[in-house]
Amino acid sequence: MTFFYRTIAREFLNYRRKPGLFLNPLIFFGLVVFLFVVGLGPDEAKLNQAASIFILVASLLSVLMSAESAFDQDYEEGSLELIVLSSNSLLIANRILLFKNIVDDNLIFHTHYESPKAKEIFANHNVSGIFYWAEIHRQVRFQGKAKKADAQISDEYFKTRPRGGQLSAWASAQSDIISSRKDVTDRIEELEKEYEDKEIPRPDFWGGFSIEVEYWEFWQGRRNRTHDRFSYKQEKDSWKIERMSP
Repeated sequence: MTFFYRTIAREFLNYRRKPGLFLNPLIFFGLVVFLFVVGLGPDEAKLNQAASIFILVASLLSVLMSAESAFDQDYEEGSLELIVLSSNSLLIANRILLFKNIVDDNLIFHTHYESPKAKEIFANHNVSGIFYWAEIHRQVRFQGKAKKADAQISDEYFKTRPRGGQLSAWASAQSDIISSRKDVTDRIEELEKEYEDKEIPRPDFWGGFSIEVEYWEFWQGRRNRTHDRFSYKQEKDSWKIERMSP
């Protein structure tokens, strides 16, 4: 029930932000009812007889009118794709990631392409993250779109990993259930013998993701909650910078 109430509250918030989603069908409903009354004339008996049917028809038409745009925001932000494709669509999963590089202004991290994390990104490319420094009361938040990084980027990074890290990328089916740690260590020992005195290639199932950031928010903590906050929103070839209330 809590999830249901939160969902309803979210939809009302969307209507407040875009009143046209609510007002247009309401105006249409009033117009249909008005034309119905004008069309039947002042005959009270006819009005009473047909009122319920016309109100029902007007309501259905109003709902149909707004149905097309009702899920536009969910479609644009990828929520509908996540619901359809994700095995756990109503839960939001967070991780701590290690960003290894910035290429063409995009944030780069690497992972197993068959892990739950990667599957969720493939299903919904909209991502967000945060860098937080508690000691200096500062954080940077971002939103953007993630996609599979070019193979060259993944290959170049894989070559810089320690040999043990390269072997573990091959040995670990990330997040799969295993009986014991020995399953992984035994597999690493097998791979050590297989690639003895050889260069270890990057597995096809392991590589990078590239995040194109579309929104940055910088937060600097200050006394009495008078924090400094600035947002940077990408608009074509420039960034719109705005100060935000603490």
